[in-house]
Amino acid sequence: MTSTVSKWLSNFTTGCTDSLTFSALNQFLLKSDKLRTLFWQFFVLNFVVLCGSLFVFQYVGERIVQLLHTWTKSPEAAPLFTAGFTVLFKYAWMWPVRILAHILNSVWCFHVVGEATRLQKAAQFSAMSYDRILRSVTECIYQVVLLFFFYLEVNLWSLVPYVGFPISFVFSCWLHAFYAFDYRWAHEGRSLKQRVKAFELSWDYYFGFGAPMTLLYFVLCWAATEGPFIAFAVSSLLFPIHIIVALTMPDRPLEEGQWQMNVFSHFAMRCVDLLWLMKRKCQPPGKPKTKRRMMEQDDD
Repeated sequence: MTSTVSKWLSNFTTGCTDSLTFSALNQFLLKSDKLRTLFWQFFVLNFVVLCGSLFVFQYVGERIVQLLHTWTKSPEAAPLFTAGFTVLFKYAWMWPVRILAHILNSVWCFHVVGEATRLQKAAQFSAMSYDRILRSVTECIYQVVLLFFFYLEVNLWSLVPYVGFPISFVFSCWLHAFYAFDYRWAHEGRSLKQRVKAFELSWDYYFGFGAPMTLLYFVLCWAATEGPFIAFAVSSLLFPIHIIVALTMPDRPLEEGQWQMNVFSHFAMRCVDLLWLMKRKCQPPGKPKTKRRMMEQDDD
């Protein structure tokens, strides 16, 4: 038992150390103008636009509230003006900008991993046939469903008193690590079931890999009133670096008798399976049922 715990701690430490290996980014940035441009776009969108909006709001918002207060000449109206302008700014500007930033960050991350993979020459891509395109789209849909239910589980755990927060933190670490490595696994052509199995067999390593970024996100959320927006901006800038770091990491060795932690399989993956069964039940009787290869392939 002691040796097993020591091994888990060793893998956790290795994951933490690997996640902070930002020096791996240098060789890619020096070779690619496209990557340098993409990281500049990440910086402008997340820091200049998103975080800059918060600082502009603090300066401009106070001036607007003072101006409205001068016009009305009512001391009781100042708090009302401040609250109203804050709500208007947050929901009419900050949240739409954050949603747009999330979409653009996701698109740019695909470009980052594609360019980094090309530079690394880690994979050779064949011609995209119709069957391969259809399968990629199907896997993407089921991946979104998987992560949605896992994210739902993280938030449900956070509502549980006392034990909810630490469990939610651990699950958030796994979620971040899976996001980072999933770009690599998708480019390698692994099925969703293979990705989940590889992740669950090395759960301790991926827990460590996601821990530093998750800890930083939680701390920034608590640091200020608008902490969630600042945390989102910082993590969005650092996340593509983690994608490249994940590309440079060797595959985790699989040992005989290795314990598989059901990180996704106990809830999120079952929801995906249930969705697939419901889809098959809803198919017309005369229509042939296609085999879901992405979910039935084994990780040999």
